[in-house]
Amino acid sequence: MPGSWLLNPAQIRLPRLLYRTEGRESDYDADMALNFPNPSRSYDPSRHCVCFWGYDSSREISFEVDRAVLSNLSPELRPDEPAVLEAFDRHRDHILELARGLYSRSRQNRYTIS
Repeated sequence: MPGSWLLNPAQIRLPRLLYRTEGRESDYDADMALNFPNPSRSYDPSRHCVCFWGYDSSREISFEVDRAVLSNLSPELRPDEPAVLEAFDRHRDHILELARGLYSRSRQNRYTIS
């Protein structure tokens, strides 16, 4: 029968990825890491925050840093968009470390750093 070599997706079984946490099994691979390969970020004036994205394998994780955090990092921060984005860029490494810390404690799809 032509095409009989094709697999039915319902017949494919992928192995479950497991790791142990305090004696419990979890379906998440502990070796997956949060990465930030995309340097893009945007300012959201309605929420007064900078939005950026990280990736854990193929999962996209959204982050936002509110302007108060950026003001603490850059006390001279002006309220205009270019100044807020510049402050984010200047402190990007520190902000990404904060994001990794949040993500390592609870794996969600969206975080606010405030």
